[in-house]
Amino acid sequence: SSFSSYVLYHSNSPKWNETIRLSIPIEKFNASHIRFEIYHCSNKGDQKLYGFAYLSVTIKDSITRLNGKYDLCIYKCDDVSKIKNYLNYPSLRDEFND
Repeated sequence: SSFSSYVLYHSNSPKWNETIRLSIPIEKFNASHIRFEIYHCSNKGDQKLYGFAYLSVTIKDSITRLNGKYDLCIYKCDDVSKIKNYLNYPSLRDEFND
């Protein structure tokens, strides 16, 4: 499933302050993650993929991730078909520095 959000036109410092609640079946919970796809939307109505990020729903030992703010790694990508094996990449900025 998908959820669409928006930012203001020509906003160089976008902020998302939305709450998203997901219903995930318990048998799929441990393997679940949220993938964010970031698009550039032109005034001509075109959408072009700019980048993506993801966040696992659980952390080590299947512990549910706490509500809160997270600094995600955003990977530049211009083609959704090129997004492969991204779960092997760090999802949080803190993990990237390890």
